[in-house]
Amino acid sequence: MTIQPSGQPASTAPTTWTFTAVPQTNLQSFNASIRSEHPWLAITLQGTAALAPSATPPTQLSTQGNYSSPRGCNATFGSLGTANATRIEATFHGVDCEVSFDGSVVLTKSGS
Repeated sequence: MTIQPSGQPASTAPTTWTFTAVPQTNLQSFNASIRSEHPWLAITLQGTAALAPSATPPTQLSTQGNYSSPRGCNATFGSLGTANATRIEATFHGVDCEVSFDGSVVLTKSGS
């Protein structure tokens, strides 16, 4: 994951995104757990994700959620990208205690 808080240089850190399918949604809606190891954004976020227009790759993936910021506020996060069978490439934006941040992430499938 590469992140750039407003007014700061971009930097990278490991991140893990775990998707769990929501039942009876034709594999188009997911609960998403995002864990960032970035020093500025050391968080675990529980959010939602959706595939559109279908669950067949390649397709668009949007993810959104809120989290408790290490800076003492409730913060927001959203991403939009392309989901392929084993890879997701997305950009994201968030607001954390009135500081906006942008970034990008490339996720690859691991495990089964």
